[in-house]
Amino acid sequence: MASWDSITDTYTYVNYMKDRNYLQKVIAFVNAMHNKSAGETAQYYALMLAHLYTMAENTSAALQLLPQAEKESSGLYANQAIIEELMILSSQSHFSNIANRNRAGLLMDKMEKSVRDGKMESHTFYSMCKRFSKAFMAINDLPRCILMLDKATNYQWDYNWQNGNYDSWAYNNGYYFYTDIISHLNHSASSKDMIDYISLTENKNKGAMDLFLMAQPLPEPDQCYEVLGSIYFREGKMQDALDVWNRIPQRFWTRYESLNNYLSGNVFRPIPIYPVRNMKMRLRSTPDKGEILGKMLQMQDSAFNASSDRYRYMLKSAHSWFNVSYYGNTWALSHYSYSSYICRTEPYGFAGIPVRVDNDSAEYLRLTTAKKLYQTVVDESDDPELQCEAMAMLQIIAYKQYCSTHGWSYVEKNPFQPIYSKSDWSNLKTTKMFKRLHSRCSYFRDFLKKAK
Repeated sequence: MASWDSITDTYTYVNYMKDRNYLQKVIAFVNAMHNKSAGETAQYYALMLAHLYTMAENTSAALQLLPQAEKESSGLYANQAIIEELMILSSQSHFSNIANRNRAGLLMDKMEKSVRDGKMESHTFYSMCKRFSKAFMAINDLPRCILMLDKATNYQWDYNWQNGNYDSWAYNNGYYFYTDIISHLNHSASSKDMIDYISLTENKNKGAMDLFLMAQPLPEPDQCYEVLGSIYFREGKMQDALDVWNRIPQRFWTRYESLNNYLSGNVFRPIPIYPVRNMKMRLRSTPDKGEILGKMLQMQDSAFNASSDRYRYMLKSAHSWFNVSYYGNTWALSHYSYSSYICRTEPYGFAGIPVRVDNDSAEYLRLTTAKKLYQTVVDESDDPELQCEAMAMLQIIAYKQYCSTHGWSYVEKNPFQPIYSKSDWSNLKTTKMFKRLHSRCSYFRDFLKKAK
């Protein structure tokens, strides 16, 4: 085992110590056999001892038994020697040294070539990549952890590397670029992790380990900056998100169909009360996240600083925050999973990898900002048209959140109860918005029928 694998419960520790004591007896037995042997047999006993010493975490003794690096050998013995040395180099006492990590990079490259030449099982290489991924996570190096995990994924099944798949479909079709690396970074990376990943890929003076990690299909730089902007948005760093997205060339935003599909609506007009009649009018020429966020921030500034029509701007700002949620027409501004459940947050690779993409985020599902702005319009505006529209949206949000939380089977047995009574709407019946909603919005009519 690697020394960074911790043992937390007493039962496991007691059995672990019993096994270690027994392991010493096995080592003594194999050592005696090694001393009696010669030639190729002695070499294999030496490897066996190296493996046992590695299990006992006596890496100095194990290294003395391995063949010297400059002495090239071939076949099963050479492959096993590489495996034994990599096991040692991945332990905590060795892995913290950058020279050892680069040595491991050279050996991993050899190991990968052996797999490609049919001299080693692909799953053996897969397991070694997973082990090194865990070692990177133990030193808080998430970018390299993810790159190593993606290396592992490529060799999890034989057909992946034999057919040269390597996620190539995600690069060649027009749908989107959601490859494993992008998926895992979006899943686990903070903005700092993402910046570190970008710096790693752009570094011109890479060591052997980094060269090994880079020897696989990687996301394009603009794809990484696009995800960095989304992470900034989820972290509430709006200006940073805007700055990153604005540096991405315009041609990037029109390249993927999904960006056109999921960023195509008017961010200031929520579909529940402004249904789209003409689908051709739905598509925008440039689904640019920087453009969308820039308009949102301008509207938000007007909502708090304008000398007139402040609550009209506030209502539109609330609409924009509704539309970047799961329920809106621009939900893909910061998320890649259209789901009301925690999506892509299950542990992958191994336990301990952080989960930072939380679809039950403050804005995506709880709509914290949208509801706060709508409520302010209801409480403070003296314009009944604006009050009516804001109340309608708060009612719709409450309904959608109720359905998402409980599921349709529960909702059928336990119907949603409107948050506003008939008396709450009584002073708004003469407004144009009330009449419009009553004639065009089925949600609204249903809420009025069920209101007490």
